[in-house]
Amino acid sequence: MGNRRDDGMDGVGGEATECAWGVFLDTLILRIGAVGDGDALALVAPPGPEGWSQQLVVRSDRGRGFMWVTRGISGSTAAEEVVASAGADGAFALADAIVRVAREDLRLPHPQLFTARASGRGAAELAESLGLADADAPGGPDGRTDSGVRGGPDALRPVVVEAVGRMFGQEPGVDDDGDVYFTVAGTTVFVIFSPDGGLVQAWALVVRGVYSRRNTAVEVDLLNSKGMWSTWYLSGRDVFQRITLPARPLSADNIEGMLRVFAKDLEQNRDELAYRLGGKVA
Repeated sequence: MGNRRDDGMDGVGGEATECAWGVFLDTLILRIGAVGDGDALALVAPPGPEGWSQQLVVRSDRGRGFMWVTRGISGSTAAEEVVASAGADGAFALADAIVRVAREDLRLPHPQLFTARASGRGAAELAESLGLADADAPGGPDGRTDSGVRGGPDALRPVVVEAVGRMFGQEPGVDDDGDVYFTVAGTTVFVIFSPDGGLVQAWALVVRGVYSRRNTAVEVDLLNSKGMWSTWYLSGRDVFQRITLPARPLSADNIEGMLRVFAKDLEQNRDELAYRLGGKVA
């Protein structure tokens, strides 16, 4: 295909993942107070090698003036362990504990690998703010279940192809490199795979032929500082957008979440960016 990426995938995963965890932490700090009396938000991790999923559950007792987070087995309240508790002004402590346990204890490589099980309006609002898929949502109309796929590009590619078809109503193409491609608002989006199947990345050329590389560098830095899931970068006189997702395993929910965010970021920023940079929409 034309207009191929020239940056490769080396080093991309670390930067994008740290950004994702930063946004996840900030969102928790700002929104965790929405969880009210009787609400519960379970952040469910993917199943481990033993076959069950661990979860972190956020609860609130407004009458007693505190919130707390427990760790346990998904679907069970037995043997729950309290990992953090705080008063009304303790949003940072709770959010920091969630991220620390997720990364250090659960070894979760990316926050979007969590799914959410929300009970109560406030918990549902927090889950939506975090952009997490519903842990209890059924599969497709065919009753498909989704425990995730592990393997190299050949194993992961069908998951992406099916997700694109469901979300965008398109039959995506597959080029000679095995990359999946489709269009969003007239822009071609590629989904590529690391050779070991550990990462999946969506990328697109969004603006061609910018007038000033110096001004573009400033604009791209400003855009990246807004804390969106996608990141943008300048190559030559073209601007690219990308987003990276760990893929061990890769589930339909996670790839759909990634593509949904990518498409939203593209549609909200591409045209204005082209106008500000004196370039052309790709």
